[in-house]
Amino acid sequence: MIALAGFAYGLITALVFRRTTDPRQVRRAVNQILAHIMEFRLFIDEPALVWRAQNDALRANLTLLRQIAVPCALMAALFAILWSPMDRTFGREPLRPGEATVMTSHTDSVPEIPGIVVETPGVRIPKTGEVSWRIRPVRAVRGGFPAGVEVHYPRNGAWLLWFLGFSTLGACAAAWKR
Repeated sequence: MIALAGFAYGLITALVFRRTTDPRQVRRAVNQILAHIMEFRLFIDEPALVWRAQNDALRANLTLLRQIAVPCALMAALFAILWSPMDRTFGREPLRPGEATVMTSHTDSVPEIPGIVVETPGVRIPKTGEVSWRIRPVRAVRGGFPAGVEVHYPRNGAWLLWFLGFSTLGACAAAWKR
């Protein structure tokens, strides 16, 4: 799922950038930036030339930013839409055996969940009406909790690296010329 979504996102990104930007103008702006950066080193003893090169590099950076702002905004919006379901599905590791965590519910009774040991009495939060317990799984648990019960799973950020890696492959595949 991560591979397919990431690859598709990369393809879409490449196509959006291809449709909304002129590659010659982007290349020209990048070359200007690089030329001005090289001027910094060449004229290090001439502060007036370095100052002028810095101003020119700043203008070239703003030109580049203006050229890629629209496609970046479009792709950020698409990524924001994808983030929530992907993080909900892949962003949490299972509860590890023997590692304590917190379970929160809106009821006063402890839900019976196989493979989970409740270690503390419930702590009631009057403002929200929630009750929390410290639990410790006997075996690895990914789900199986009743509706209305929230469990604090450990975070897993590796899915995002895989997603970005497959996105890069998708963008390279779209840019590959035959």
